[in-house]
Amino acid sequence: ANANLKIVEEEDLPANAAKQGDYFLAGLKDLHKRHKAIGDVRGKGMLLAVEIVADKKTRQMLPGELKPSERIRILGLKNGVMLYTRASAGCKFGHWFMVSPPLTITEDECDELLRRTEKSVSDFCQELARLN
Repeated sequence: ANANLKIVEEEDLPANAAKQGDYFLAGLKDLHKRHKAIGDVRGKGMLLAVEIVADKKTRQMLPGELKPSERIRILGLKNGVMLYTRASAGCKFGHWFMVSPPLTITEDECDELLRRTEKSVSDFCQELARLN
């Protein structure tokens, strides 16, 4: 544990997490502007969350039987990104996916993670369009 803490201090990982977290959050907010299935983006540092909705303007939730969180998780894996997903309180509070990159992430790696995350969201939106 002490060796790990020494690395955290020597490499100033909290500062990198803050800097890259701001950069990554800005990228996720840009996705929010471009995708109708993203209702909200929030977080700090390297713990960020994205809400998946049926209607961006009203933030109407998607039906639980569609299992949107599970679909995003599977699409993420197909696109090479591991997204932590959850349907809060049995879907009572919506569907979310979370992104928590390592504290050592670089700006270039953030760009790649954003690219893969956007591909997953785009694929999900295409699936939703086919259902309508």
